Amino acid sequence: MLAYAMGQAAFERGQYREATDAFQRALRLSQANSALGGAIQIWLVTAYDAAGQRDEALELCRQLRTHGDRDTRQQSKRLLYILEAPKLQSRPEWLTQIPDLGQAEANHGSQMGRTRPPSVQASAPKEIQPFEPIDPKESRGFLGLALGISALLLLALWWMGQVH
Repeated sequence: MLAYAMGQAAFERGQYREATDAFQRALRLSQANSALGGAIQIWLVTAYDAAGQRDEALELCRQLRTHGDRDTRQQSKRLLYILEAPKLQSRPEWLTQIPDLGQAEANHGSQMGRTRPPSVQASAPKEIQPFEPIDPKESRGFLGLALGISALLLLALWWMGQVH
C-alpha cells in the first residue's frame, strides 16, 4: 500500500507530521481490524508520539489493546508501557548543544571581503615526555603465568583428544 510506505519513509526521514497524515490515509484505505491495519496503527502511534501528539498516541495505543490481531495487541501493550513510563529528568550537562550552522554560513557569506582573516599565532611546541624504561624483571612474573596457563590449556586439549 503506497500511503503506508510513504508514511514509513516520512517517519524515517524525521518528517513526523507527514508520516501521521500518510498513516491516517493508509488506515482509511485498509481494514482497521486486520493485521495490516494493526501494523499501520502501531506506526501511527509512534508517529503521533514523535510529532509531540502524546495524548493521541496514548489513546490509540489503549484502543489497540483489544485489536483483532494478536501481534498488534502485544505490540500495543509494549508501546503503552513505554508511553506511560515517567519521563526521565535530564540535566543540561548531559546534553550537547549543536550550533545552527545555517546561521553561521549566512553570516560568513555576508561579511566576505570586508574583514581580514584572523591572524594565527604560533604556539610553542609541547615538550614530549619520554616513557619510563620497563624493568624486565617485573614482566617475568606475568610471562611465567601466561606460559603456565598456555601449557595447561595445551595439555587439556591433548588429553581431550586422547579421550575421544
